[in-house]
Amino acid sequence: DFSAAERRIRGTVFHEYTHVAVAAVTRKCPAWLNEGLAQHYQGRDPRAARARVLAARKKEALFPLADLQASFTRFRDPEKARLAYAESLCLTQFVLDEYGPDAVGRFLRYLGAKKKPEEAAERAFHSSLRRIFLAFEEDLG
Repeated sequence: DFSAAERRIRGTVFHEYTHVAVAAVTRKCPAWLNEGLAQHYQGRDPRAARARVLAARKKEALFPLADLQASFTRFRDPEKARLAYAESLCLTQFVLDEYGPDAVGRFLRYLGAKKKPEEAAERAFHSSLRRIFLAFEEDLG
């Protein structure tokens, strides 16, 4: 149906535009945030992602933050790729909810100013990425 196709196309455009906008600020954005923001602005349903993440957590199969830094194109297993995208969306949604979009923008600008991710996080979020990830995991329940 036309309206469903239009929604998919619009979502894809927003997804890809988000990558372009992030790249205009920094080329050093961690993959989890880049893909998480792209999915967020695409309008991806975070409930489906959360269900996937919770199922992976029960199996102790969540990715550690370090494994979500580099591009997801390296995943050959489609299920691992789906989990990386789902976890990224959930983590990004958590960061947006806890710190707000302005803090995320500051984080990206600090990265663009050649700050290391940890320093950028401390300045933008007043927290380390490690503490943010631990709070995210705790928030999952």
